[in-house]
Amino acid sequence: MDLLQGGSLKQFIDKKENISEDEVALIMKQILEAVHYMHTNNFMHQDLKPENIMFKFKNNISSISIADFGLATKINSFQEINHGDQTGTYLYMAPEQIEFRPVTKVNLYS
Repeated sequence: MDLLQGGSLKQFIDKKENISEDEVALIMKQILEAVHYMHTNNFMHQDLKPENIMFKFKNNISSISIADFGLATKINSFQEINHGDQTGTYLYMAPEQIEFRPVTKVNLYS
């Protein structure tokens, strides 16, 4: 397990007065790469939010790590996840979760 000393993305946003477009691009690139890696390996995080996006090092925004896999689910290519209970943090849920629609893996890279 990595030692994450840089705080969360939420803390970074709350603390920083102005975030540049370059900083946002660097952070988003890392988040999207991490989500792509999870999805490629058939995992859904199910609670991705700024509080669960951490920086490994202080004052280094190029050191993103995703935390809190307590709600993560392994899913195969044909499996549907039915959200009978709305898993995750409501403000960050996907619309299909809020509307209790099934979630399936969509592989855009095949």
